[in-house]
Amino acid sequence: NTIWTPELYQIRRRNRGRNFVPQAWRHIRMYDAATRILEECAARMAPGGEWEGMQIGVASRTNEIDWAWELMDAFEVDAGNGKTVTFRELCGDDLIQIWPGSKVQHFEELKKNSGVPYDQMLFFDDALDGKYGNCEPVAQLGAMAVHVPNGLTNASWRLGLDTYAQHKAADLPIGVIVSEDFPVREPPSARSWAAPAKSMSAGPSASSPRAGSPADGVTVPCFSMAQPFAALLLNGIKTAETRNNTMFQAYDGQRCAVHVGRRPWPDQVGWRK
Repeated sequence: NTIWTPELYQIRRRNRGRNFVPQAWRHIRMYDAATRILEECAARMAPGGEWEGMQIGVASRTNEIDWAWELMDAFEVDAGNGKTVTFRELCGDDLIQIWPGSKVQHFEELKKNSGVPYDQMLFFDDALDGKYGNCEPVAQLGAMAVHVPNGLTNASWRLGLDTYAQHKAADLPIGVIVSEDFPVREPPSARSWAAPAKSMSAGPSASSPRAGSPADGVTVPCFSMAQPFAALLLNGIKTAETRNNTMFQAYDGQRCAVHVGRRPWPDQVGWRK
């Protein structure tokens, strides 16, 4: 969900038990902005170009390794002067790390194969933190990570380039996380200079209360739901919780707050059934 969509594990789930191989542009599409950005890179990385010597790498933890390589061969971008190159050719095999593991392991290989130190790397990914997060562990290595929860966009691309240039010029840390959704921040255990990100809390606020708001705040249970389920719940359409989990039993009859998740539910077909 950074360069193309949907993710391969989602395709696998929908076609389990079938002799199926996803096809580029039919089952998997590259984001329009990602296509344009790769075309820009191909043109500016050409001999004599402004970005000559720049390298593009791929780090993927997918289990569908063969599918990913086939898609890398299938997706093509315009390299200028009437030439096209595949996504795979644009990167080169040494800079394509597709195998289950961690992004830390991927980046160790990318650093070794490219000769580029971490503080000269700019990384774009849709997974921020947690068990499957990628931005935080990569930023901890010293690379700049740009969080793109809805895939690579022109705005997030420019934000990454501009922030990297600003940090280099001002001798600020490179190993930070950049996003359109929150201020630049350092990864956990390394937050010494960055301004704190805005946070939502159902408890008392540490900042001065706004006019008309209770000074001590209010405490209520809060849970997170992805769209479209949050909207269905809040509009009175979803009236039953079907997950096999007892976590809500303790709050029966209580008023709760709902946090609408930043990312929509990945299966935009199955939920309609």
